[in-house]
Amino acid sequence: KGRKPAKSKPKSFSFSGCTVGKLNGTYTQIRASAWESKLSPKPVFKKTTLAGGRESTIYAYYFDPSFLKGAVPQDGAEEWTPGWYLGTEVGGGGITFAWCNAHRSNQPPPLCTWHVIARDGTSVEEMLGFTEVIENVKKSTDEIIDWEEARFILEEI
Repeated sequence: KGRKPAKSKPKSFSFSGCTVGKLNGTYTQIRASAWESKLSPKPVFKKTTLAGGRESTIYAYYFDPSFLKGAVPQDGAEEWTPGWYLGTEVGGGGITFAWCNAHRSNQPPPLCTWHVIARDGTSVEEMLGFTEVIENVKKSTDEIIDWEEARFILEEI
């Protein structure tokens, strides 16, 4: 009695299989700033890595240019399509690495066609998606063995 409900941990999603390796990894839900919330009313996810002594941050966020009504429009905002984006800033102010047109959910899309931007500025389509990272799973005490070892053990039975 008098206990506060336990806070749920932020959701994390794994993104993998992309030809642009730095986009792969785990993205964790963050509390967006007021401006970021205006640009993306859906949850914002962030992945931070450290490479060569430099910190690199990539955001996964939903953006729709119509969110900018009443705000100062960004140059080229009319060229953006509603969907999920991967980039260095929420709302596209930085570098955009990839986008997809999926928008039915409050979480990054599980599988869709992502338009991945190559170094030369061209866009390549890749079927990619996010999978939820399940944390605090009860650990199994079962031993994990490889297929060859399993077959050997089964033949002995």
